[in-house]
Amino acid sequence: MKKIGKTPLLRARNIEKKLGVKRIYLKLEGANSTGSKQDRFVERIVYSAISQNKKIIVAEGSKPYLKSLAFFTDLYHIKLKVIQYKSQKWKNSLGSHVI
Repeated sequence: MKKIGKTPLLRARNIEKKLGVKRIYLKLEGANSTGSKQDRFVERIVYSAISQNKKIIVAEGSKPYLKSLAFFTDLYHIKLKVIQYKSQKWKNSLGSHVI
């Protein structure tokens, strides 16, 4: 499992100077698998489904969340079904995952 993690930390020296603090690090979440902070949470959901022998996940949510969920369910061969309402044409980009 564990396709995410080890997200790079960047030291923010200019911000340190302005705020007068010793050290500040910024976490670069864009380095995750889908470039989203959702990856960490979503991988845990998929891992939980696998550990409980679930074969399908039904979901609704934001674009970054569903994009991340589609990536990880495809990666680990779990079926994903995304609920699409009439006003949510953007979900067509998720292809076969949409119901």
